[in-house]
Amino acid sequence: MATRSRPAPPEGAIDLESLVERGRYLVTAMACNDCHTPPRTGAAGPEPDITRMLSGHPQSLAMPPAPRLPKGPWLVVVGATNTAWAGPWGLSYTANLISDKETGPGSRSEEEFTTALRFGPESPGRE
Repeated sequence: MATRSRPAPPEGAIDLESLVERGRYLVTAMACNDCHTPPRTGAAGPEPDITRMLSGHPQSLAMPPAPRLPKGPWLVVVGATNTAWAGPWGLSYTANLISDKETGPGSRSEEEFTTALRFGPESPGRE
């Protein structure tokens, strides 16, 4: 049985399929789902809720104050959802990474998104 390959895109065209595959690879390799996808209880216990993939900390989930850690080598407290973190810097929630323009970073350019990933969401160039 012969394998059919898809034709190469015209020169200068954006190959969306390749971009999607690259994004899938990066999300997997960088373990983005580990913190940015809320969990659900599955047959084997907690697992990523793929219906809310990369949506960040659930807005409806109010977290109680984080417990204080005693002095010593412990540095961080993580909520059971793995979407809320507390440490010497204060309390942080994982961000929504879906491409929606209203609730996620979908209104950012590729350059703005890359800068935010490298240097933080409040980095220069972000309005």
